[in-house]
Amino acid sequence: MRRYAARLHLVSGLTWRRSYTALLTTLSGAARMAGMEATRLEKVRSGRGFFAALDQSGGSTPKALAEYGIDESRYASEEEMFDLVHAMRTRVITDPAFDGSRILGAILFEQTMERDMQGVPTARYLWTEKQVVPFLKVDKGLAAEQNGVQLMKPIDPLDELLERANRHQIFGTKMRSVINDADKDGVAAIADQQFEYAARISAAGLVPSWSPRSVSAARARMKRRPCSGTRCRRASRRCPTTTPSC
Repeated sequence: MRRYAARLHLVSGLTWRRSYTALLTTLSGAARMAGMEATRLEKVRSGRGFFAALDQSGGSTPKALAEYGIDESRYASEEEMFDLVHAMRTRVITDPAFDGSRILGAILFEQTMERDMQGVPTARYLWTEKQVVPFLKVDKGLAAEQNGVQLMKPIDPLDELLERANRHQIFGTKMRSVINDADKDGVAAIADQQFEYAARISAAGLVPSWSPRSVSAARARMKRRPCSGTRCRRASRRCPTTTPSC
């Protein structure tokens, strides 16, 4: 839960009254935020529905647009491409069928978080208009495969990104790594990296969702060569608020 603090400077006259009014406003806003967070947490914890993945980044956006019916001849720059994909996402999210009765949360790309929908910041629109909990993709892509897995590339601007996420009323985050083979050392490295970042995200007041995904062929191999879950369980005790996702 986010914590808020306000300092009241005891000065005389008009300055004191303004400080007192500012304090009441801050405390009122904090109470509203606390209530909103409790409601969103309960929805994610016990609600029914699925997560809508709307977090295509620069590398995957051309494919998403092509599947939507917009080929690369329709845009001449990355800026135009992102304008088109935001228009696509806006059409999806503002559709009456897209609401919290079917969808628990929506995972947003960083640029989508910074844009508006119908004049309202996207994350705020999702919750206030649709009752869909907003999450943010924070990983920066995958590193080269090593020990049968692909770790995440370093998330260098994480702290600054989390500050912006809090300003936009984002509830949680999503991070993706990939398991290509049931290698004990590789899976342990994924667990360590995911939980290291998850602890920082949780400390910033957001709920981390970690998503180490295995490819279809690896799932069959894992059934024949199961890995011990001891490392993951040990790591999970260090970050009890983390939400695993497979």
